[in-house]
Amino acid sequence: MTTNMDDSTTSEKAKELFVLRISTILTVIYAVIGIFIAILSDSLTLFVDALHSVVDVVVSVLAIFVVRKIQEPPNPHYNYGYAKYEPFMTAVDGLLIMAICAGSIVGSVQDIVHPEPVKHVEAIIIYSFISIFICIGFGLYMKSIGDRISSELLKADSQLWIIEGIVSAGVCLAFAVSDVISYSVWSGYANYVDPIMSIILCLGLLYEPLKIVWGSFQDLVDARPDDEANERIEAVVHRMAEKYYLLGVAWIKTRKAGRKRFLTVCYKIEPTRNIKEMEEIRNDMENEVRHTAPEMDVDVHFRS
Repeated sequence: MTTNMDDSTTSEKAKELFVLRISTILTVIYAVIGIFIAILSDSLTLFVDALHSVVDVVVSVLAIFVVRKIQEPPNPHYNYGYAKYEPFMTAVDGLLIMAICAGSIVGSVQDIVHPEPVKHVEAIIIYSFISIFICIGFGLYMKSIGDRISSELLKADSQLWIIEGIVSAGVCLAFAVSDVISYSVWSGYANYVDPIMSIILCLGLLYEPLKIVWGSFQDLVDARPDDEANERIEAVVHRMAEKYYLLGVAWIKTRKAGRKRFLTVCYKIEPTRNIKEMEEIRNDMENEVRHTAPEMDVDVHFRS
């Protein structure tokens, strides 16, 4: 039983690292091409998109380190292990993207005041059109793996890939319209498409990082998880009290750090209960909870 669980954990870790490595390679290629076309065309929108990819490269490399680290067991210096590295990493990812968006909005406003023409629009359209399918396709693949192995890193990164694909669709459409306008009587307005699209892009990119940062912040400050998994765990706690005819539950404390959950529960018992009975309850409790949440760290106390 334990061997199978260990093999499963090893397999999931290997799969997670494999997906993260593929994500890093794709992001590097995407960023290099994006920066090249952004410089060639002098497009602020594409430059913002490329910077977003550069942040993803940095985060993807760090994520590989984090995945390895969080698998290490607790030690005398880190009694609860390294689980909080995961929400910390996702928070850094979100904050970096938010910083880029804020700076880019300021630059876009300056470009609206002093508009400049964008060159080689066709290259932007082709690049963004291809990006739609690559980003959304890989994002959905990463999300399916993240859901299967309960990886917050993969799920957070998958959302950013999917958003990148949606953004690419917007960029492609905007510059296609700009290209058409440039050959019409409204050609003077074509120069405003890039900064306006950049602002829309930045505002659109802000939602998911804000959501990720908020979720990471709750993990880092040990907020009580408010989800179905936590409700199921608390139901197990009360069911065990009934099963062993305990006097009730004195208190339950739960917290979450990325994929890792921590449960501390204190049962009220009669003074006549012996140590052997309490050990049986504790072992049964740990097995029941871990069946519901394999990544759960369980700590059981008793109070007469």
